[in-house]
Amino acid sequence: MTHEFQKILKAYQLFKSQNIKCVLATVVALDGSSYRKPGVSMLIAQNDCMVGAVSGGCVEKEVLREAQEVFKTSEPKMMTYDGRYRLGCEGTLYLLIEPFTIQDEVLLSIEALIVNRKPFVIKHFYQRELASVNGLRSFIQIEDSLHCFDTNYNFELDEYASSLVLEQVKSAKFQLIIFGSEYDAVVLSEMASKLGWDVLIVSTPFDAYSRNNFPEATDVIQATGEQFNAEIIDANTALILMTHNYAKDLSYLMAIQHTKACYIGLLGSVGRREKLVNDFLIQTNSLDEAFLDLLHGPAGLNIGAETPEEIALSICSEIVAVQRNKNAHPLKELMGNIHSV
Repeated sequence: MTHEFQKILKAYQLFKSQNIKCVLATVVALDGSSYRKPGVSMLIAQNDCMVGAVSGGCVEKEVLREAQEVFKTSEPKMMTYDGRYRLGCEGTLYLLIEPFTIQDEVLLSIEALIVNRKPFVIKHFYQRELASVNGLRSFIQIEDSLHCFDTNYNFELDEYASSLVLEQVKSAKFQLIIFGSEYDAVVLSEMASKLGWDVLIVSTPFDAYSRNNFPEATDVIQATGEQFNAEIIDANTALILMTHNYAKDLSYLMAIQHTKACYIGLLGSVGRREKLVNDFLIQTNSLDEAFLDLLHGPAGLNIGAETPEEIALSICSEIVAVQRNKNAHPLKELMGNIHSV
């Protein structure tokens, strides 16, 4: 996921400033099932610090041991991990471990793409044979240019003609926009941030709240419904109306009616939702069923939530379910593997 890769890049910059070498381990293929899927990476520093994870915690020590050879040789290598007898996931992981020395200019370009919510592509070239040493590298594509993860390596693409390729499209980070600035919004912001989401708080100009009130948020802005710029909303965005003020909620709902958000949550009772939707239809004098289908009110899954923290959990869980196109129900009802491919 993009937020995990961004965390790796930030850690790499810190290690680089301390002259500590790094390698990157990436799950490039999988036979069977596993806790994580191909494309997930972890950064290993030469001081044995690790950032990210390629499993639930069982594989990382083995990856750290295998990474020592890459530190010594500065050459990439493949490794496998058979989890059928150790992980309980009934799968075999194939990992590419390689030197990680991205140039500062490339790092700046990647960060600009992430901040501007633009997608980018990462290509991992690998082999399933452990003895293979050729055709093992990863590249990031920025516009029409490929940049190797190891800038000390002069590559020719012809040498990767026989390699297998895992191509990842890193889409914009998931974004949650919270309309409201009361205590429950603070709690929701904190939980969403832990999920790796960008969080934008929108409060009215009359609210005495600032960035200091929302330390986990990406940004805090003050805008009425009429002032809010809805163009920042894309399909990778969820919205939640929780101002605790009916008129404000209605105003913001009017402002976002033409957006392409994947989820719009309405805090409050069923009766409040019905009144809000009815007043919205009267004021807009139109019936956009696609927009109405995006509305989730009361927001959240029915888990018996009572406290602000439980309500935040309920809302975030519903957003994840909508984002992944899943109908939430207990995992014990599933037949087969949880993490089957």
